[in-house]
Amino acid sequence: MTVLESDGGVAPGIARIERIDGGVELGHGWAVRLGQGSRGRLALEVYADEALLDVMVEGALTAEPLRGARRAAAAGPVLSWGLLPADGVTPLVRFGRGDAGEAVPRVVAERFWIALGPAGAERVSVATRPGADWEELRISAVR
Repeated sequence: MTVLESDGGVAPGIARIERIDGGVELGHGWAVRLGQGSRGRLALEVYADEALLDVMVEGALTAEPLRGARRAAAAGPVLSWGLLPADGVTPLVRFGRGDAGEAVPRVVAERFWIALGPAGAERVSVATRPGADWEELRISAVR
């Protein structure tokens, strides 16, 4: 089941999911919504406390396995997101450095992924499959 197919249940690593205007509220001020990009391509909109942070449009040529990572509130979880690879395999995601435990990413509309991590995390890393190089991004605060 993908995030937007949820019926309001509780997902591992994600607070209670509530439907909002064509999207879902992830808790702690985070929300995602599907939209339509240029040429009719599917887009994922990422919100923090109702402020639009990012619009990621599915790409035909290349995937962005790790698109963004933000911290909204000091006590709340961080959110990271990206585009699934062409084969649709859910990436490996970890918050922190080196031997940090892996997070459970959730698939959105079979094209994107999102993951919530611990509030104190400074970095998020993503690998498209076991044995692949990890792509790392420093988590920045929502402005």
